Amino acid sequence: MGIDGHVDAVLKVNLDAFSSVASYVIDGMARMLGPCGMMGVDLEDMRTAITGGKRLLVGLGDGSGERGAAEAAQRALKSLAAPQASLTYATGMFVIMGGEALKLSETRSILDIIRTQAGAATHVYAGAYRDSRLDNSTRVALLCTFQ
Repeated sequence: MGIDGHVDAVLKVNLDAFSSVASYVIDGMARMLGPCGMMGVDLEDMRTAITGGKRLLVGLGDGSGERGAAEAAQRALKSLAAPQASLTYATGMFVIMGGEALKLSETRSILDIIRTQAGAATHVYAGAYRDSRLDNSTRVALLCTFQ
C-alpha cells in the first residue's frame, strides 16, 4: 500500500505464450474491476491492444475528489514501474476507467494524461464501467504492451 493509503500494484507478464496468458489477463482484469453490471469495455479492443507484444505491464491507480480522475491516471502511469520515456515505445495501451458516476470530461482528462505519455504510433483504446462501491473515487487500470 502506498504512503497515501492507495494500493500500488504492478503485474509483469511474458507474452511469448500469448493465447494462454491473454485469457487469464483479460478475465482477471474484468473480475478485478467491479461487479457484474454495466461495463463499456470491448474485449476485442483489449485483445487488439495487447496482441503482438512481448512484454505486458499493468498499472493501477485510484483517485478521489475533484481531481480524482487525473490522480487515478497519474497513479496508474506511476505504478507501471517503467521509465516514463519508455512509454513512447509502447505498441498498445488499453485504459479501463471506473467510478460511480464517471463523467465524460473525466474520461477525456484520463485519456489526455495517458496519451501525453504514449508514443505517436501507440494505439490507445479505452473502456469504462460503473461501480457503486467507488463512491466519489475513480479507478484506472492501464495495460501497456511493448515489443
